Amino acid sequence: MNPRLATTALLLAAALAMPSAVVAQLPGSVSHSDLAGFGAAAHVISGAFGGLLITDTGSPPASDARYSQVYHVAIGVYAPQPDSGGGATQSWSRRFVVHAPDASGAAIADSVARMLLLLHAEIYRRLHMDHPDDQPTVSVWLTAADEVGLAQDTGGEQFKDQIYLFNLFAQRSPTEWARETAHEYGHFALPGITGFTSPEAWANGYLGQRLLLMWVAQDAASGALPADQIPFVTPAQLNGYLEKQVTPLLRDEMRTGPDEHTLQRRDAAGMDAYTGLVCYIDAVYGSRVLLNALALTAPTREEAEPHAIDFLRGAKLAVAGANVLRITPPATIAPGARLKFSVYVPAGQFAVREGPGIRHWQLPDGVKGLYVNSQTSLAVAVPGWQMITLDAGKHAGGEWLQLNRAGSTPP
Repeated sequence: MNPRLATTALLLAAALAMPSAVVAQLPGSVSHSDLAGFGAAAHVISGAFGGLLITDTGSPPASDARYSQVYHVAIGVYAPQPDSGGGATQSWSRRFVVHAPDASGAAIADSVARMLLLLHAEIYRRLHMDHPDDQPTVSVWLTAADEVGLAQDTGGEQFKDQIYLFNLFAQRSPTEWARETAHEYGHFALPGITGFTSPEAWANGYLGQRLLLMWVAQDAASGALPADQIPFVTPAQLNGYLEKQVTPLLRDEMRTGPDEHTLQRRDAAGMDAYTGLVCYIDAVYGSRVLLNALALTAPTREEAEPHAIDFLRGAKLAVAGANVLRITPPATIAPGARLKFSVYVPAGQFAVREGPGIRHWQLPDGVKGLYVNSQTSLAVAVPGWQMITLDAGKHAGGEWLQLNRAGSTPP
């Protein structure tokens, strides 16, 4: 058994052995002063991605409404509430309850709980999005077996504020546990793009397993997220997954920019194009621009729900509406090396500032409506996708280019 899972199992065994009178009942919110009353059932996770887990085995067994299975273990997952004074967390609010059939599934349930807490924190930190007020708590059910009538490769499903991860005792790799959890939570937490016929109708599940795990890997690489706070996988395993699932999509965007024809396809290639574009906008322009792009994504045709091509329109509007654009390479540039990649350049007059890791930058010559006056000034009369070239300096760090719109105050 993984040493972390073994340690977790021992902690949970202590909670499971407690008399029911002192086992927590998973209230909707918990204050710091309440913690002593939960005893060993409560575990505070510290740090920027922390929260609170409370194990409850004292309540009557729970039963899910969809498949009517019985669950004897529940773990409440609580996100910290912002403290206006900037001090230590004073209270937590319940965002998930993870259910397992019995004590034999408690260690896996704990890892799922920790992964969901981490993914919730990534979305909240980057997109400032939380669960809706009418669905603040997501119920997560780890079933003991596959459900009748489902395809054998169905690892999970999401229905409103209910997430199912099927057959927790089946053979799954650590990466598959992380992927499936992020996929199903993506269906609940991320804005929906639909219209696909394959691999499934809604794209926010695949977006969850790509974008959310990309963020986790970035925070692990930067040191913001300790490796031992990532459930199921090591950073190396996570990076190996992203090399297969995300990096090829980013490379396609780097070479050519978004392909409108592919974005209008309704098969797996269309979904790859959409999820790749979302990850690319985030990688190049940052999560603030991505948030605005998602907010500006709206259907213009008769469909009631937005499609992938509508996100492209929203992304252009978001980039065009920013007074300050920081362009970050979507791949690492080694010191002294050069990287060429596609960017959307909005109309306007811009002062250009190079990061300390950039020695020189260049946009193509002879493009109508594109005027590079010097390395510090840019005028764009005709917006569009262009290939930008960045030359890195001798030392690593600070590889970015910032466009400050004329009349705006740079940060």
